[in-house]
Amino acid sequence: MKVWLASYPRSGNTFLRNVLFQCYGLESSTYHHETTYALEEDYDRFDIVKTHLLPSQLPEKYKYLPKVYLIRDGRDAVVSMAHHKKDLIDISSTFEENLQEIIIAAEGTHFGGWSTNVKAWTEAADIIIRYEDLILDPIKEVERIRAIYPLPEPDRTKLPTFHQLKEGQAQYGSGKFHNLTGEDEKSFSNKNFRKGKAGAWKEEMSDFQAHLFWNYHGTIMHQMGYLFDGSHQAIDATTRLQIRKKISAESNEITKSYKVLIDASKILGISTDGVKRYVVELLRQLREIQLWGDQTFHFHIYLNGKIYDIEEVELFIDQPIEAGKEFYTYERFLLGIKKAIQFILPKSLYHRFSPMYRNSNMREKLLLLREKVSRDIFYHKVINKEKSDSVYTQYDLVHITLPQHISLFGNYNIPRIVTVHDVSHQTHPQFHLANNSQLAAKGFDIIKQEALDVISVSQSTTNDLLEQYQLEPTKIHTIYEAANDILFRYNTNQHQLAEVLTRYNVPTNKKYMLCLSTIEPRKNIIHSIKAFIELKKEANTQDLILVIAGKKGWFYEELFATLGTTTNIYFTGFVRDRDLSALYSGAICFCYVSHYEGFGLPIVEAMRCRTPVIVGNNSSQVELLGKGGIAVEANEIAAIKHAMQTMLDPIQREQFAAQAWLASFKFSWYEMTKATIEVYRKCIESKKV
Repeated sequence: MKVWLASYPRSGNTFLRNVLFQCYGLESSTYHHETTYALEEDYDRFDIVKTHLLPSQLPEKYKYLPKVYLIRDGRDAVVSMAHHKKDLIDISSTFEENLQEIIIAAEGTHFGGWSTNVKAWTEAADIIIRYEDLILDPIKEVERIRAIYPLPEPDRTKLPTFHQLKEGQAQYGSGKFHNLTGEDEKSFSNKNFRKGKAGAWKEEMSDFQAHLFWNYHGTIMHQMGYLFDGSHQAIDATTRLQIRKKISAESNEITKSYKVLIDASKILGISTDGVKRYVVELLRQLREIQLWGDQTFHFHIYLNGKIYDIEEVELFIDQPIEAGKEFYTYERFLLGIKKAIQFILPKSLYHRFSPMYRNSNMREKLLLLREKVSRDIFYHKVINKEKSDSVYTQYDLVHITLPQHISLFGNYNIPRIVTVHDVSHQTHPQFHLANNSQLAAKGFDIIKQEALDVISVSQSTTNDLLEQYQLEPTKIHTIYEAANDILFRYNTNQHQLAEVLTRYNVPTNKKYMLCLSTIEPRKNIIHSIKAFIELKKEANTQDLILVIAGKKGWFYEELFATLGTTTNIYFTGFVRDRDLSALYSGAICFCYVSHYEGFGLPIVEAMRCRTPVIVGNNSSQVELLGKGGIAVEANEIAAIKHAMQTMLDPIQREQFAAQAWLASFKFSWYEMTKATIEVYRKCIESKKV
């Protein structure tokens, strides 16, 4: 055995094997874990062996052999699989049931699911062949295998047509290996070789099925050059570089000429807010790109005085609390004092004095102390050449992920770029604690004074920057955030939904509307609650409840005072990321009528789960929503109530849900990261001129 020939099922591997056999005279075998037919005992005597398994499932002694991966538009592959199961494996099944089951691939079934299979093999393969290219010019594509295996010269006159294979004249994929003859063999081949063309999914997938597939697999589809509308382009540059690196020594000689330091302080926080999600997703994507992609960059992350290569970032993302213990001595010390005071004082006194402390100068003084300590650490560990390794003494760019952190880095002639998530401290100061507004204002003053480049997370935020700070338009780079395409998917598993609701003490026999955010004034949850209370007075809402998910923030006392004896509102507290998809998917609608948003991640997360959204008619919210819900004035309780009432109509709710799902596909963390790298490149190169 010398070469693996891998693919996700129904991706044209059988056609490729027949080309190798008829034109090159090369026989091949298969390796599988199926129970419905036997594995050839001597499969490994063949030079070429086909498999659909994941790389990790290959026999240990053959795992490191050269590998060819055949990829096809996943929509064509899953449609063909659904028919294959109905026609040849389980004739009692239906195409629609099979298709949904194969798309979702729950718990790693169906060879991991299309995108998992593709991602694993993209990382393992030496050569990738696309089916769409193979059927246009089979010999040209097969000849690429010559880079890893000494192919004989082909006999082009023997190239099989798809019609011949479908009529039962195939060495592989016909009924002969199933001991079929005559019409039975021809019938088997006819079902096995269905259409043999690209884009056949368009004739068979409903909009819902196509959107469900993109919901689960859109990111990898895009990377492999398959677009939402059914067209395709070149495989993404990151993937091409990844493959080239394995078979070309030249690509390994590329020097990493640009060094970028990224402020990653937010990832060590215990709670998850929008800024932390942004930093985590950016670092994850940059790590993949450094491992497999653009070799002109090398990324480091800065965490309260220590620097790490971005390839170590998983430690801090997956174990943030444990990893953070080393760095957050300051926060843990203050938290210890706070807990001691909370233990000693009676609750009535503690709750009376706590707001006084939050709004006092003491918090500001402690923040200034931390700022000075962090700035000194940065200077000595990063800038001072005598006290740090040479690799850390000079960066081409520092990316500061929150304006409040700018002063921690100082101005040491290192180019800086800052991500601006919102300007609410300026536009809506009433919703902020005084010390946070002061710290934010200080950061924005530095941005303006030093004419720093900024990444703005929405067009609305860009407009605010222009209006509030009169920044130079060429210094603002608008790059949208997104929703994690693994965490946020339309969840059709009713059993899982019931488990999640039970976990958070929410009734499983009621319909529910959902609010989700840190409970603080800007999010305006109080008006959604008042609107819901009014809605409950209607005759047809007896089985309707409101679920409010999220931890307490600040100035939430009025909210709880409003509730009184209301029994149809349920507070879950903090919800784990892994439970959000089910919670979003099961909701009639998502109410997020905020007074202001810089981006509004929960809006896109809900839409990604096919949930229509009611938003505030302001800032970025309308920009994200499209036709996926209803925008209302944030202060008009009657308008919020009317929007809720509209969502109770199944027909209108379904129309909004379909549009919300479609709108969510515009936002991609992968595309955000690629655009961010281009901003890095432009900023660095402009400074070098």
